[in-house]
Amino acid sequence: MLRIPREAVERIFDHARAVAPEEACGILAGKDDTVTGVHEAENTLHSPVEYFMNPRDQLRIMNEIFDQDLDDLAYYHSHPASEPYPSATDVRRVVLGRARLVIVTLREDMTRLRSFFVEDGTIEEESVEIIDKKESGSG
Repeated sequence: MLRIPREAVERIFDHARAVAPEEACGILAGKDDTVTGVHEAENTLHSPVEYFMNPRDQLRIMNEIFDQDLDDLAYYHSHPASEPYPSATDVRRVVLGRARLVIVTLREDMTRLRSFFVEDGTIEEESVEIIDKKESGSG
């Protein structure tokens, strides 16, 4: 189960709204499946249906996370107008091991945040607990 502070969820949605209609993307940092930081990145594709994280942003974020003795818990991105479920492109892009993808949608008529493990073309949804714990870290 992924545990994520309400403030972190709000920050992800703020990022998604700020770049809409493009997909937002970034990395969630923390320990023991509990998010402590949201790190925004540039979507170099500037697309409403696909993202590719700026490699410079990704390197900077990974250095920040490891300097804080945290783990990279998940990659997040938005599906501005569609279901928060891994697309075929999302699945195809996971090439090394098992990745956790947190996907949000801006649509009000759907579950708005979901988390998945993707590995070798398989998708496994996990539960998410939104907690009232202060977010720490930056991004």
